Amino acid sequence: MVRVHVAARPPTQRARVVAGTRRRVPVPPPPPAKPVRRSPLILFAVAVILAAAGVCFTVARTTVANTAVVDAGATAEVGGQVGQGLERVFTFRFDNPEPTRQAAAELFTGDATGQYAGLFDPAVADAAKQRLELRSKVAVAGVTMLSGDRAGLLVFLDQSITRGDTGATRSGGAQLSVTAVRADGRWRVDTLQAR
Repeated sequence: MVRVHVAARPPTQRARVVAGTRRRVPVPPPPPAKPVRRSPLILFAVAVILAAAGVCFTVARTTVANTAVVDAGATAEVGGQVGQGLERVFTFRFDNPEPTRQAAAELFTGDATGQYAGLFDPAVADAAKQRLELRSKVAVAGVTMLSGDRAGLLVFLDQSITRGDTGATRSGGAQLSVTAVRADGRWRVDTLQAR
């Protein structure tokens, strides 16, 4: 018996058998793989996408409590109810302040009741002497925060005041920071601060 000794080949060399013979021909190794080059533009694009996703997740997490921007119906409801109420309580005639007092009783709750009384009572006392008539119209009522049954608003009022004793009319504006709460299906002003 004849023993044939076959030398081991390195793992990178392969051989193939030539057809019709027993001869083996070495197969050349594949060319080395080109190193993968990441274009700086691709890396920059990936970084921008990751940063944008991070910002979106952060904004989504922080705005869950404040739905003023995403809940248009509730935002319009609170802005409308508070705005109309403020127009009523900041409009009065010297000879008939009772409708204004009634509107204030309906609109204000909590600290706003005392805050408004501090503004309204002295004004009524002066109004009788000068025969004043105050008209207020909401120019803008912006809801800055809305969370469940609580809301924060920034309200701009256009006001005109007419003195009955001289006939002089002056116009101006007022800016109010307001906190409102929803009770029994309607929005009421809880705090009121002139800005």
